[in-house]
Formats: sequence, C-alpha cells, structure tokens
Amino acid sequence: MASSSWLISLGASGMSGIVGVLGVLAGSWFTAQRDDRRWKRELEHEQDRWQREDERRWAEERRALYAQYLAAVLPWMVRARYWKSPYFDPDTTIEVLRKQEKPFDWQATCDSTDELEHDIELIGSDRAVSAARSLTAQLLGFEACHIKPYTMKQLDVMAAECEARFDRLKSVLRDDLGIVRSELVDEQGQ
Repeated sequence: MASSSWLISLGASGMSGIVGVLGVLAGSWFTAQRDDRRWKRELEHEQDRWQREDERRWAEERRALYAQYLAAVLPWMVRARYWKSPYFDPDTTIEVLRKQEKPFDWQATCDSTDELEHDIELIGSDRAVSAARSLTAQLLGFEACHIKPYTMKQLDVMAAECEARFDRLKSVLRDDLGIVRSELVDEQGQ
C-alpha cells in the first residue's frame, strides 16, 4: 500500500504541476492577446493621427500655393478691371486710356503664373488646374485685345469674362480647400 500512496502523491503532484503550467501558459496567451489588441488599437489611433496631420499639411500647402497664384494674377485682374471701369467718358479713346495706364509687365506676370500652375498640377485638384488655366488663357486673350486696336465694347466683354473666370477660380479653390462660403460670411461678421 505504501507504494501505491507514493504513486498517488506523485500523480497528484504531476497533475497539479501540469495544471499550473497550463494555467501559466493560458494566462500568458490571454495577456499576449490583450496586449496585441491594445497595440493594434494604439497603432490605428497613431495612423489616424498621422493621416490627419498629412491631410492638414497638404491642405496648408495647397492653401499657400493658391494664395500665391491669386496674388500673382491679381495685378492682371486690376488691369482688366481698369479697362472695364464705368467711370470712363464714353468718348474716351483706347489710345488716351493707354497713355493714362500704369506700366504693366504682363509677360513677367504670365511667367510667374505659369510656374505656379505647374505647382498646382502637382498638388491641386483637376478642377483647380482647369480653372487656373482658363483664367490665364482669358487674361492672355485680354492682353491680345488690349494690344490691338479693338473697341471699348470688346475690351469690356473681355474684362467681364476675366472677372467671371476669376470668380470661378476662387470658388473652385474654396471647394478644393473645403471652405464653405457661409463659413466665410460668418467669419467676416456679415
């Protein structure tokens, strides 16, 4: 009998050892699973944060580029608006207005807008590229009308189309940046 109690105690010890090892292994596995889930959640949060930072950075770069482009075409728009001015005497000739006009280097302005259009092609939307090219083409058409002896009516039509394309460009750029027009009105207190 003594030998059988010895075997029973050895078996009980072995069983408790196996149960203990299995308990440790199961606990380690559950802990590892929990840590993996937590690590995945943290990684997803980090990736979301990185994504938001990238989107914010790209939006800021587009905003800065669009502002540069608008600043580059603004002197050209001022020139077009000058020729559309309702304050001119109807009998004023184009030649008189040309003498009164401030000097303007449209070729340098065209070169700078062309460089910026290439940058817009890289980071802007297709609509932004199209609207920028459309405005530049219209402004070049306006210059062609301005250089040749056209009538004031023709210059008015060309200047009005420049203004319309400029407004369209601003609208497209706002859309591209996710700016809602009502937000602009609210910020300006109107």
